[in-house]
Amino acid sequence: MRKGLLKTALISTLVISTLLGGCGAREATSPALAKTPTYVGSSNSDKYHYPSCTAAKKIKEANQVWFSDVSEAKSVGYVPCKVCKPPSS
Repeated sequence: MRKGLLKTALISTLVISTLLGGCGAREATSPALAKTPTYVGSSNSDKYHYPSCTAAKKIKEANQVWFSDVSEAKSVGYVPCKVCKPPSS
């Protein structure tokens, strides 16, 4: 009996979520989900890196500058790292 109630509750939640999504009502998007930082640079240099880059791992947290995409990094004068080779465009 409990499995049936759980299944019914899950289906009801799915149906309600689907209906709300279909009528334009949305939950507020978390700022963290809006644009996830993909590249990191240092305030002390002009290079941007993949976060997994050995050079990026040496950047002190206080000096980290995060970018959502390449165009954002390039628009403020950063260039791609020659070690991890992130995209340049």
